[in-house]
Amino acid sequence: LTRRNAPDPSRPPPIGPHAPNSPGVTPGTRSAEATFNRLTVDSPNVALRGLTIAEGVNDGINEAAGVFLQGGANNFTAINNRFLRTGAPGSFRGLVNAVGTTNGNTTVQNNLFQGFATGVFLQGPTAALPTTGSRISGNAFSGNQVGISLDNPQNIQITGNGFRNQALEQIGLLNP
Repeated sequence: LTRRNAPDPSRPPPIGPHAPNSPGVTPGTRSAEATFNRLTVDSPNVALRGLTIAEGVNDGINEAAGVFLQGGANNFTAINNRFLRTGAPGSFRGLVNAVGTTNGNTTVQNNLFQGFATGVFLQGPTAALPTTGSRISGNAFSGNQVGISLDNPQNIQITGNGFRNQALEQIGLLNP
């Protein structure tokens, strides 16, 4: 699924059967899932709720990921989703933004990230292109290499997340 250009207000964003049910730190009851392998977002104000993102895809052009945020994907929200990888982590990220772009005000809340090289990777490669205004809260990170990785973070809130069995680190910060 790729959502391009301005969102059409007559078409709702992808919402799965579990939009109100968290798989995060305080899990709710979940049944059948709406499942995608990869979602690419390049428009502002997109929200994903109650979906399962399984394995991720390496499209050979962008980073190997479950959800890939391209330039312009500001105000992105992921709430109550499951990001699951059962294969080798390799370089796969659960959620990652394109290097060299700004994706401000990203909200990642009450999700499960399991089995990835990095659960959430927000890249702001220079002082001119920081990772800004994002909130990462109430998520469960299990069996990843790294739970959260932030490059050049500014004004970021990380609260109430749970980390279990990360191979390298729970949270990694880079200040270029």
